[in-house]
Amino acid sequence: MRKILIGLLSGTFFVAAASSANAAETSPTPSTDHPISVAAFGGYGFNNSLDSNAKDSFNLYGAGFGVRAGYTLPMKLYLGGMFQYNLGSELEGTTGKTRGRVMNLGGEVGYNFDVAQFTIRPYVGAGVGIAGGDIKGLDEHDNKVKFSVWPGVQGLYNVTDQLYAGIDARYTFIFTDLGPGGGNANAIGVYGTVGYRF
Repeated sequence: MRKILIGLLSGTFFVAAASSANAAETSPTPSTDHPISVAAFGGYGFNNSLDSNAKDSFNLYGAGFGVRAGYTLPMKLYLGGMFQYNLGSELEGTTGKTRGRVMNLGGEVGYNFDVAQFTIRPYVGAGVGIAGGDIKGLDEHDNKVKFSVWPGVQGLYNVTDQLYAGIDARYTFIFTDLGPGGGNANAIGVYGTVGYRF
């Protein structure tokens, strides 16, 4: 599935680039007419933080939601920031249920390709990934803060010049072996998003 998402991200970027190159520069677009944008999103992240040989799986992401805000420059370059909280999941262990979850916070840079009523935005984000875990019934908590990068692409439909909705797909890398079984905290995520421009 990782190869499929990476291929999708690459293909979307090149299709959008070709479409933009063939289109003549005309009037300002919604994202440049109203450069400030805020959005909320929610969806699901797929991860297994356990070793590949483990019998069980332990998803540190699962259902997640967050907010994003940014500014689009006249040349359609997008600069912004994002915060995401994932509910994670539970794993039954010898000492009780372990709850694991991940949060992401950082800046993003992207480029808006406008095709008819749609805006396609390839982007990359960088910041911190905060992975936390606790064992129910015991006073044991473990939080690790590591560098994180998340390349992705948004496909947005401009309902009006200011209101938009769409899909956000990304792959999140957290640079640490923080999985409880020697796995990782990387994930493929797909999210629905709704936003407003000012």
